[in-house]
Amino acid sequence: MPMINRLAAARLVPRAIAGATADTYEAAIRSITDLERIVARTTTYEPLGVLAAALADLTRDVTTTQRSTIRWILDLL
Repeated sequence: MPMINRLAAARLVPRAIAGATADTYEAAIRSITDLERIVARTTTYEPLGVLAAALADLTRDVTTTQRSTIRWILDLL
């Protein structure tokens, strides 16, 4: 019985590492998106502000899709 517990625990370790990596990725992207939004709000050159806001929205949307896919794959394992 202890061998089965060790095998089950060994199977969960990669999932935990992958989950922690996904959390770190999510935090990094959130920081980047926040920076893009700060640039969009504080710039005095309006076209740059509009571009920065659009880039922040695009970054948020793409990473949301990536994050959802990663979480879905992790749930399959």
